[in-house]
Amino acid sequence: MSLEYARYGKIKVNLAKVDRTDGRHTIKEITAEVLLESPQFDIAYTHGDNTTTVPTDTTRNTMYVLAKKFPVDPIEKFGIETVKHFLNKYPHITKVHVDLTEHIWDRISINNVPHKFAFTKRQPEVRNAVVTMTRGGKPVVTSKILNLVVLKTTESAFENFHQVTTQ
Repeated sequence: MSLEYARYGKIKVNLAKVDRTDGRHTIKEITAEVLLESPQFDIAYTHGDNTTTVPTDTTRNTMYVLAKKFPVDPIEKFGIETVKHFLNKYPHITKVHVDLTEHIWDRISINNVPHKFAFTKRQPEVRNAVVTMTRGGKPVVTSKILNLVVLKTTESAFENFHQVTTQ
């Protein structure tokens, strides 16, 4: 007996990276999801054999190590490093899917002077990148901004559209 499809991983991995260069901090906060696929994962379910299993804690801890080793900005590049790592490290994995959401922090200004290490979290806007890579293939990257709210208070007329006439 074998499973038709086997995919699992770790969701809600929270990464925060603070760069303290020159006393002026920058912060990147990311929530990650990593999903791994392999036709060999089925033996854990069908035979109780975990030799092909990459534990979810290992996946999470790997994300922490990769965030320390590589820049997390831009998240697309970090996602590519992540999928490549898992495919290179585990030869039985055939596909890796990484979903990264960047929570944006804005620097606080005090008396019109940007503070060196104080921030406020922008809500509800977030950046998102999904990177998928199959063994032997190239990374496929999709980026977007989620929950962006825009308001325009003038010069927003709807012009040059088709109109119905009653003649």
